Amino acid sequence: MDDKEYETFHDPLNPDLLDWNNSIVSHAQGPDARTSVYLKKRDGVPAGAVENFDVESGILGNKRTVRVYLPPGYKRGGSDYGLLLAYDGNQYTLAVPTPMILDNMIAAKAIPPVVAVFLESPDRDVEFPPNDDFQKFVGAELIPQLRARYRISRDPSRSAVLGSSYGGLAALYTGFVHPELFGNVISQSGSFGWSPPSQDAPTPPQSPLPFRATNADSGYLIKQVAEGSPRKLRLYLDAGVWEGGGMLSSNRLMRAVLVGKGYDVTYREAPGTHSSYYWMLRLPDGLQDALSVSCKECTSQTR
Repeated sequence: MDDKEYETFHDPLNPDLLDWNNSIVSHAQGPDARTSVYLKKRDGVPAGAVENFDVESGILGNKRTVRVYLPPGYKRGGSDYGLLLAYDGNQYTLAVPTPMILDNMIAAKAIPPVVAVFLESPDRDVEFPPNDDFQKFVGAELIPQLRARYRISRDPSRSAVLGSSYGGLAALYTGFVHPELFGNVISQSGSFGWSPPSQDAPTPPQSPLPFRATNADSGYLIKQVAEGSPRKLRLYLDAGVWEGGGMLSSNRLMRAVLVGKGYDVTYREAPGTHSSYYWMLRLPDGLQDALSVSCKECTSQTR
């Protein structure tokens, strides 16, 4: 930030190192830390396959490649599978090893086998905040193309949409707009303080730190949920207690509004910053909460 280059190194007094996202980092974990058993590759667990295909959008006027996870034993002529749609697909495959987590959870019968679609955006700042054209793309173009290629159930209770930060905001809006497609939402550190551009918003100060202005429309989606008729949705929301910029307070407010409207909500706060590392730690809980509803053999296997 100050045009200087600094050397980083491991803590010389801490022999505990962690390999995360292809980078070895110093690691410390207290005696009461709770870590999911699904975050490490497990011996003898079958691996699903990941394939790519291009999706064109006449509505958005663009094209993107999506990654599709097919669970072990997937058969194109077999039974239908539930769907997990993850926004920020690069993050949920590279920084967060979601395919491996799914392998582990499916093998342990914590969730049923699902087809997972990892969608990246060419302009997430435009597409992910409440954007009706993007939602039309999801409903009218993306889902039909996925159904044409894969055996995906049409039962919304077996489908979930996932995202973090702006992606978490987009995931909840997708559930709100398309409850006929998605009956479950997983939002990690959703940017619920977002507001549409406003002439009344203050000018960002000259600072290298993120600036989150507030105005009369801040919390736009919170207001939409509060004023809208309830949808048939189950929601899992989580946030880190070390997050700033109104992130924690807006998630608490969204949770309060959802509960007040009668939604089925699981809300979790845990130590962590606005980082994919902490989203990874909490993701198995979100997946189990959202996807195990239709799995009669699902059991909790966390420690």
